[in-house]
Amino acid sequence: MNDVTRKYYGVDFEVLSKINWFCVSFISFPERDEKITIINDKDELQFFYNNHKDDIFLNYNGRSYDIPIWKSILAGDNFCNVSDQLIAGKRPHQVISWNAKKIMINSYDAILLNKSLKQIEGFLGKRIMESSVPFDIDRPLNEHEVQEIVEYNLYDVESTLDVVDATMGDFEAQIEMMNMFNLEYSHFGKTKAQIFFYRSFNFRHMSAYLPGRLL
Repeated sequence: MNDVTRKYYGVDFEVLSKINWFCVSFISFPERDEKITIINDKDELQFFYNNHKDDIFLNYNGRSYDIPIWKSILAGDNFCNVSDQLIAGKRPHQVISWNAKKIMINSYDAILLNKSLKQIEGFLGKRIMESSVPFDIDRPLNEHEVQEIVEYNLYDVESTLDVVDATMGDFEAQIEMMNMFNLEYSHFGKTKAQIFFYRSFNFRHMSAYLPGRLL
């Protein structure tokens, strides 16, 4: 777990499903000195993933949206259909393909209970940025619209990293649990409860956590 070669990046996706379009931005953490935006280019996203698959990606509600979208794009699936179903309330395991599920992305979801990212931006005293480009647009984007969505996308990543900063104790606790149970980074995206029970049910020391009558 203590691998200094790994990097952390904030990540956020935008999908315009009616025109089969996506953009995604990455910002390095905690330095924030590296910003990468990929616009509707699956090959470029695959190249980035191949070079960063061991890194950790910080997100807000990414467990329920951004990470399944990323996996679906890499798997060559209809990510627009996946996006529409996730927004409609379906769970990721209900809509992404088996091939997408097999793709490993190390992620940490900084979501706070019952709080949207826009609400958090308000609580942190940040301006709340909205895009004037409708997400159900059904025509090709012009250059100005692309730039506006990219700026909106980058701002959401910056806000996500501000949330991680504001809840650093929770983030560090996640790292401590990973170290305590000597788990692989692939489990980083699990909730603390999931990490605890994974460790309990998959290793010999489960007797330390569960009553004897359950063993």
